[in-house]
Amino acid sequence: MGGSNQTTCPPASSTARPKSKSSKTPIGAASNPIRSHEVPARGEVDFHDDQAGLKCAVDSAAFFDAYNKWRPRMTDEMILAGNDGSGGHATVTFLPYVDDGGDVQVSMVVAKAQMGKTVLDLDQLAHFT
Repeated sequence: MGGSNQTTCPPASSTARPKSKSSKTPIGAASNPIRSHEVPARGEVDFHDDQAGLKCAVDSAAFFDAYNKWRPRMTDEMILAGNDGSGGHATVTFLPYVDDGGDVQVSMVVAKAQMGKTVLDLDQLAHFT
């Protein structure tokens, strides 16, 4: 636990519907609450699925840039890659949906990930760390 600006995103209700018909991840996949907070000392924003024991730490600047570009339209899911805090890779997926009251909401899913050879080759080319 730690960091600043901590929030918890509850899972979507079972009757929630995707905001966009092109969403590839079902809203029901987001069955656990996701806790998020900024860790300025490490320059990252962390997303935790505490029930599943999963974490995705995303570079702060990359998160703020991606979110601010995605937020005005929120037409499709947004997937960000980060680390799992244990030397591996993870993703956090943001799923916009319309709740039972007609409000636009966002559900999140944190998952372990493996980067394919093409991504690793591009990382090397771009000096991505």
